[in-house]
Amino acid sequence: MGLFAVMLVCGIIAALIAGSKNRSRIGWFLLGCIFGLIAVAVLACLRTLPPKSQAPSPAPFPIDEDDEGDAPSGFCSPAATRRQAEERAAMRADRDRCAREEWEKGRRECPHCAELIRRKATVCRFCGAQVTPEEYPCPQAIDAPVQP
Repeated sequence: MGLFAVMLVCGIIAALIAGSKNRSRIGWFLLGCIFGLIAVAVLACLRTLPPKSQAPSPAPFPIDEDDEGDAPSGFCSPAATRRQAEERAAMRADRDRCAREEWEKGRRECPHCAELIRRKATVCRFCGAQVTPEEYPCPQAIDAPVQP
């Protein structure tokens, strides 16, 4: 009976300390009852959390720091839209350049797992999926103008 009373007292002390440090009173009460003075000692060493009302809340929309306008980036200005289009075009050009370089090295991406495999492979060595071998020239060469 005495051990039960000591555990209960440790749980109450842990709950009081946890409440003053903006932590879960119920959780620390249970930990205090189970672990006794060890839980109280650990709780005494923990820092105080900020109150929940002062905790920073995430923005409801993404904020673009570089945008010159006062509108949030969810409502893009013409300059921001233009900049995004330029970034997408640069990313597409970079992706095409990388694909062209890999094609010249005799490799391509597996359509199932996106790992680099040999161009003439029929089975992906990474995921084991059946792939069709590519025998035709580089996709960039197809788009090149035909010489008469």
